[in-house]
Amino acid sequence: TLGGPHTQSATHGYIVGGYRHQSPSGNRSRIEKYAFASSVTSATVADAVDPVPQGGGTSSTTDGIVQYGNLVKKHQFATDSDAVSHGSLVQDLDYRSGQSGTTDGYFSGGRRGVTNQGSTGFPDIEKVNYASNTTATDHGDLPHGRYGPKGTQY
Repeated sequence: TLGGPHTQSATHGYIVGGYRHQSPSGNRSRIEKYAFASSVTSATVADAVDPVPQGGGTSSTTDGIVQYGNLVKKHQFATDSDAVSHGSLVQDLDYRSGQSGTTDGYFSGGRRGVTNQGSTGFPDIEKVNYASNTTATDHGDLPHGRYGPKGTQY
């Protein structure tokens, strides 16, 4: 499976969605979890409800936040429950990068979903508040448009 966003708790990593090239191919919606403390195969623990093929991910201390297009979903680390809606982004972009702050998550860069447009990427940075289920706010721009960068955890 390729391209799914990643989130992380203090003890586990999560892979959300992605795209499977092997048969049966297509976009995925499962949430897989693996422990940092041991070398084991990841296990499916929940569902993102909607396919999340090439989005970005960010994490608070309690939840993972993922996006695809302008869709934003939240999954809880403590319960491994299915993802729920957590507002939306202003720009409808994929291939975004996610960065984690202590109170807010950030999604930067991105590309429109149509591959034949020749997009070199968008410079947008949007901020999502972890505590509120609202539309993201504009948080400035990158100096150059990018798509497909990787993010960081605080």
